[in-house]
Amino acid sequence: MVQTRREDRWPLYLPGPRDDILALGVVSLGYGQLENMFRSVFSLVTSMNEHQVAAIFERMPNNHRLSAITQMMSKTILPDKIKDRVSHFCNGFHIWGKQARSNAFPLRRRVYQR
Repeated sequence: MVQTRREDRWPLYLPGPRDDILALGVVSLGYGQLENMFRSVFSLVTSMNEHQVAAIFERMPNNHRLSAITQMMSKTILPDKIKDRVSHFCNGFHIWGKQARSNAFPLRRRVYQR
């Protein structure tokens, strides 16, 4: 028996066009992966185990996390090559944070005004 393809219906309770909502989901997933990597870097630099990091990491805003890593970098015994990579990661995370904050509201207005 041949089945005809049903029309793909976007639920009425979801705001905005489907493609925009899916794009926001992809961005959110990417940020989650980035923040998980940040958590791993934080654990490495501070020499804390996962339980210790879990107790404080979620309570700190990103700027405090970056500040803590920067302060710890001068006190850690990590090799210079690793310190350089951590600094590069933190710089990228800082740049991403500034860019995300500057673009967040225009994107939100664009999605909900359609």
